[in-house]
Amino acid sequence: MNYESHGETIDITFRTSAKAFAFGEAPYLCCDLQTYLKPVSEGLWGVSIDAPKLNAAVLQLSIANLLGAPSPHRDFRGPDATHPRVTSEGPAVALERRTINSRHLQAARDIHVYRGRFCQRGLARCQVLYLADGASYAPFLNYVPSPTAQKRLDHLVIVGIDPPTDDDQFGEKRMGELLLAAGDSDKFNAFERFVTDEVIPLVEPTPVSRRARFVGGWSNGGAWALSMALAHSELFSTALVFSNGIWKPPSYPVKVKDLKIKFGGGTLEQSSKKFDAYAHQIAQLGPSVDEQYVVGGHSISTWNALFWWAIAPPDTERNTRN
Repeated sequence: MNYESHGETIDITFRTSAKAFAFGEAPYLCCDLQTYLKPVSEGLWGVSIDAPKLNAAVLQLSIANLLGAPSPHRDFRGPDATHPRVTSEGPAVALERRTINSRHLQAARDIHVYRGRFCQRGLARCQVLYLADGASYAPFLNYVPSPTAQKRLDHLVIVGIDPPTDDDQFGEKRMGELLLAAGDSDKFNAFERFVTDEVIPLVEPTPVSRRARFVGGWSNGGAWALSMALAHSELFSTALVFSNGIWKPPSYPVKVKDLKIKFGGGTLEQSSKKFDAYAHQIAQLGPSVDEQYVVGGHSISTWNALFWWAIAPPDTERNTRN
């Protein structure tokens, strides 16, 4: 895979002899920038993408749908970028893995718990953040951006909840658990009860205050976090909602109890044009909505930047919608 950038445009080419793909009929660029490549000549595919503020972008460019072959990728970091390119290849982060034999789910499910320095023996001085998608947050802990952020991390417990282990390649079961708007309310409700009835009591033998309990996620996990926060404002004071999947406002009255939503995404995501409408809809329901957008796509580098903004936001970047 090769790319050339000029101004606010990036040209991507990819050569392959493949005639068939895992899905679609052409190589699919994923996941910061998401689109099918077009045929250029025999075995050569390409696409030209307009990317506003490209010089400030951090991107990983990869092909997602090759059959029987690893996904080739290239990294791009513009000269004006202010956030790091994040990978999962850094030092291993010590996480506590617990298996829960759930009475609500069809199979046992693992959670992955990080305990900050002051949370090893108890939670009296700590905040607890519940996230979808297992240990996917672990790389963030190798990119602590400031001493202030480290101090917040020292008082933080992070709980990542695994998706189903028997899911298909498209994550259909996971989507059912996380996306209430997808229509599978049975899967969503079972996962909701798993979190409220089993995960939280296990992590918090002595419950923390609502003020100290957060919920969060990115992509479909962001939509789940928003649904959970709106449905359970008695449990959660804050939700981290990044690059959220499909979401519909609840049809029932929402009791927000001074609920805070930390909302954001990548400006180069396919769904970025919907972010403003989503933020407005959420604010109309009553929560305060803090917004932050990163020049990037649908990827871990974007979500790392947003995670640290939400955990330890610089005062100069606060943008609140009420």
